[in-house]
Amino acid sequence: MVQKQESEVREARPNDATAIRRIARSSLEYTDSEVLSPETIGKVVDKWYEPDSFEPRLENPDTIVVVGKLGSEITGFADAVLEDDGEVGVINWLLVDPHHRREGFGEAILDEIETTLMEADASRIEGLVLGDNEVGNAFYEAEGYTLKGSRTIELGGETVRENRYLRVPGVDTVEGLLEPVEIDGRTVYVALDERERGTEDPFYKVYSDEERSESYGFYCANCTSMGVSMDTMGQMICEECGNRRKHTRWDSVYM
Repeated sequence: MVQKQESEVREARPNDATAIRRIARSSLEYTDSEVLSPETIGKVVDKWYEPDSFEPRLENPDTIVVVGKLGSEITGFADAVLEDDGEVGVINWLLVDPHHRREGFGEAILDEIETTLMEADASRIEGLVLGDNEVGNAFYEAEGYTLKGSRTIELGGETVRENRYLRVPGVDTVEGLLEPVEIDGRTVYVALDERERGTEDPFYKVYSDEERSESYGFYCANCTSMGVSMDTMGQMICEECGNRRKHTRWDSVYM
């Protein structure tokens, strides 16, 4: 009798780098080859999962990587980071070996990375996926995430669209995530579900009213200032602390 192998999800270890690198390449080639060239996929994999860069990232307490396993074989992984003083857990990549799709590993890996992020006190979780990745977008929607934004980024030298999905554990809808803030004696509302990454901390969209009918500007989470300017190209900078809007994943302070 052949013994059935057991599956599990656990935290990643430095010696998982080779398997994670293989899965990253094969998964991107399987789902994103119509969007990303082979050269770009190679650059992405090299940047994120070269063993010499992967191990230092694992030592960063704000980086969380988990892997799915079937017996001794790694079947997929999720790579996330804590941002905004740990308030937001951002899942940069959730990739499954094409040979192990439709076996429940994606759901199990997502469940584990969500649990780990929440145990680290993250109150909101974001999932990033390329806009043209139909499988990835459908996955987050099926798992109860809400599409909250889309932006153009440069990935390995190519310009692509990236979608941002949001989930707040314990909250059925994210539409009401407004936090009142006093600015110059006036109450305005910071939309915690409308977030743009910054080099230090995020920028949040601010509204004059709870109905979100009138935009008020942007709030810098790094210094709690409303002194945020935006140019015609959409680049943002906080005049108080110098926090800037990120444009690509290559700018990540956690790399």
